[in-house]
Amino acid sequence: MSAPQPAVAASPGPKSFDDVDQYEREAATIIPGYQFLHELLPELISSFLPATDARVLVLGCGTGRELTAIVRAHGQVKVDGLDASAEMIDAARERIVASELEEQVSLHRCHFQDWSPAGDYHCVAATLVGHFIADDGARETFLRTIAASLRPGGRAVLTEFEHAGSAHRAFVDTHVRFSAGRGLPQERLELLHERLTTGFHLITRGRLLDLARRVGLVFEMEFLRALGLVGFVLRKPQ
Repeated sequence: MSAPQPAVAASPGPKSFDDVDQYEREAATIIPGYQFLHELLPELISSFLPATDARVLVLGCGTGRELTAIVRAHGQVKVDGLDASAEMIDAARERIVASELEEQVSLHRCHFQDWSPAGDYHCVAATLVGHFIADDGARETFLRTIAASLRPGGRAVLTEFEHAGSAHRAFVDTHVRFSAGRGLPQERLELLHERLTTGFHLITRGRLLDLARRVGLVFEMEFLRALGLVGFVLRKPQ
């Protein structure tokens, strides 16, 4: 029997991060496996792309780290990055300009609800986004947007925190201890604990797969687990 889902409030979409410096400073401290994840993701995404004319969409592109890494891993690829935060888009633009990748990377400031899917992407990535979206219809809309953005045979590479059923409490306790050991201040530890228990919109794997089936996506594989953080691939059938 799957664990009951935490109660969630209605949400218009993913949280907008405006403090770029704090995000960059704390990410590796509050997210187990953060560095490894970002080393792995561009290689995984590249493995799903054709040799030429590849197209990737990144939802919640943040400071652009993932965008530039995908281009470096593959080379012959065009990448679109979406983020709702003007500060994140500005930071991403600075990174892209500094890397001289303006011809391959395009940025769009918008929520996923406002994106018009073209259905021509070989891969859609959403890293540390899903758990900010409530399961009140918005999470299904999010997955539907991903499905509509993919061409047949395309993959969605998603990394998010999930509700781990009976193991969830142990995962949360270990996660907080992990961050405490890396110097996260007490007030931030308390916020982290609150988010992992009731603040994030966590759903079980079973619920996620049910929503994926509704929008025409099928589970292909899990490529990462670090406590409650999971990375998995969904595929749009041919």
